[in-house]
Amino acid sequence: MWATLSVSVALSLSDAFVVPFLWLERVPPAQLLLFAGLQFLAMAGVFFGARWLLWPPRRFMQWGIALMALFLVSVAGLGRAVAPWVDPLGMVAGLGYGSYWLGLYVAALGDTRDRDRDRFNGTVGTAEAAASLMGPLAGAALIRWAGGFVTVFAISVGGLVPSWLLTRGVEAHAPSAAGPRQTMGPDWRPLMTCMAARGAYEGLLVVVPGLLLFETTGSAVQVGVFTSLWAAMALVGNHWAGNAQGLVARRRLAWMGAGLVATASALLAALPLSLSLWGFGAAVGLAIPLQKVPLEAWSLDVIGRAPHPHRATANKELVLNGSRAVGLLLVALMLAGARDVPGLTRVLLVVPAPALVMAVMLARGAPGSGLEGSAQPTQIR
Repeated sequence: MWATLSVSVALSLSDAFVVPFLWLERVPPAQLLLFAGLQFLAMAGVFFGARWLLWPPRRFMQWGIALMALFLVSVAGLGRAVAPWVDPLGMVAGLGYGSYWLGLYVAALGDTRDRDRDRFNGTVGTAEAAASLMGPLAGAALIRWAGGFVTVFAISVGGLVPSWLLTRGVEAHAPSAAGPRQTMGPDWRPLMTCMAARGAYEGLLVVVPGLLLFETTGSAVQVGVFTSLWAAMALVGNHWAGNAQGLVARRRLAWMGAGLVATASALLAALPLSLSLWGFGAAVGLAIPLQKVPLEAWSLDVIGRAPHPHRATANKELVLNGSRAVGLLLVALMLAGARDVPGLTRVLLVVPAPALVMAVMLARGAPGSGLEGSAQPTQIR
């Protein structure tokens, strides 16, 4: 957990400002979306290859941090000459994120019990949100008063050094390659449907909200405050969801998250953008963990019963990141290359659809999640 917190602190300083920086450097909208899409495709490639690459979790996490640092060093070093390198940089970032999160998810399987997984995911999410709360504000202050975007990216790199050192305490064993062909229970298909909906959901949101605010106001400070507001609401949502135990609570949280997103999108269409966009950010920041925490707990339950949890984790993340790329493709089609506020706003009106699918699948699939099963720890061998 400490390694994850350290990574969150380091990246929270710069993550919110990469896309506005590229936008400011006149990177075309299509290339900007391709940059984000290549990240997801590279992450999917990591998970596809990891079905056979049987590294221990620690190795994946260390490689991921090194590649994330390389990405930020490259952006900081290139500065205003970054535009021609946007596509390969997207691949490097995706390989880094994919490697790190794969290692973390596999390690989490060995550290959690069935009945503790809602609390575990809620606690990790709450801690990450708390760590990320001040980063965007600090980054915005540095951009305005202490050297600009490049300074923020360089400081983030320095923050990743202790993160890499902290991964040395992660369990070093690798999963076994031996055994029969992977077989999954009946809850695998609804889980994957839910993961696909979540991926499309996140693909629609990964670029647009902060970019819409930056295009409307031209202020990196407001983008930083907006991102911190999102993190503050996520902190509340993660704490709430992590302490809501049981199947009924999972269902209620899932429907509550979908309802919040639908209400926020309706207000976005009805109220002035200067007001409704902030309400949208607050509502979605709260709604995402209300669905994500029970979904990740359910995922760990299902994967923990698989013959090869390492491969099942890779398959799950392959579906998730493939659908994130699909969500970005939808954004590209809806924008059609334009740099306009109405097009960006239309994208956010579509967000309730995958949130509703997640609520339906969580309500139907959660009863098979194993909450009534054994409390023995899941081991990866």
